[in-house]
Amino acid sequence: MLLFLLDEDTHGGVAEAFRRRVRLGTLPLVDVVYVGDPSAPPKGTQDPELLVWVEEDDRILVSNDRSTLIDHFLKHLAAGRHSPGVLIVKPGTGIGQLISELVLISEACTADEFFDRYQFIPH
Repeated sequence: MLLFLLDEDTHGGVAEAFRRRVRLGTLPLVDVVYVGDPSAPPKGTQDPELLVWVEEDDRILVSNDRSTLIDHFLKHLAAGRHSPGVLIVKPGTGIGQLISELVLISEACTADEFFDRYQFIPH
């Protein structure tokens, strides 16, 4: 199973929608934590620190940050670090669509498909 961290740039309703669906039992098991959760980096954590945290926690970073995250990601790799991957959410992606995409990725993909790569979702 793949693990995800949703950063603060990801639509705020996604975290609550995931939690609600898990409580209702309508969502397959997907391991998602959110910036600001007790087990995740605190709100306000900058991208370079998030990239180190996901590397150490083996989680794929999910973000709407199309403006600066890719540059930080490339610098992270250039510094000799690694990444479980970064998924950048395309503009206009709805909450339900994003949740479905993460469920599909979690069920159908392997970690090596994202290692040291970034990708836009949905495809």
